[in-house]
Amino acid sequence: MAGERVRWPAVVDRAQPIVESYEGGVTLRQVMYRLVSAGVLPHTPSMYRRLSSRLAQARREGRFPDLFDCLEIKMLPPGPRFAAQVRFWVNGKDVVEEAVGEGGRGPYAADALPADRPSPLGATGEARRMELGEPDCTGKCCGFLTVIIQRFGEIVQWSAWELPGAAYTPVPYPLPDLHFDASQYDAEVARAEADRWWQVYL
Repeated sequence: MAGERVRWPAVVDRAQPIVESYEGGVTLRQVMYRLVSAGVLPHTPSMYRRLSSRLAQARREGRFPDLFDCLEIKMLPPGPRFAAQVRFWVNGKDVVEEAVGEGGRGPYAADALPADRPSPLGATGEARRMELGEPDCTGKCCGFLTVIIQRFGEIVQWSAWELPGAAYTPVPYPLPDLHFDASQYDAEVARAEADRWWQVYL
């Protein structure tokens, strides 16, 4: 596979039966692993991004079934440095820690899940950029982790990631677009808004 030109129409055709073989939804990461195992694609970050882009285009054109990522919103209690904060686990991985490093933080819970207004995590048809974290040196020094959140019918998309400066983040490449089933996404945001145990620390 190394050095060979990828024939993307054939890759998309190969990926479709993989997606259709799953019941209850499948993630881009699962499709990538299956294609790598079959020797269709090399296992590299750049190929993962390109696969994400190609399959997203095919979905927009109605040529490919939906791929859904799974979101879990977790709360971290306040520590010696930060107030209670939010972490976003996607497909079993903490995307905040991956991007900002172990010493960084996610958005403060009071900002991401305010009690007196809708959460900025709520997805609408209007694209909105949200801050999801900052590295240990603070965002004013080396930049924030941000993403655009937007709803497209029954899909919520996170896209156009902006990462902190390369010297302060362990992720050396852009994060792929994420696509959530809108009903699962809305339910998870609503659950996080209702579970306000962290307010005992305020």
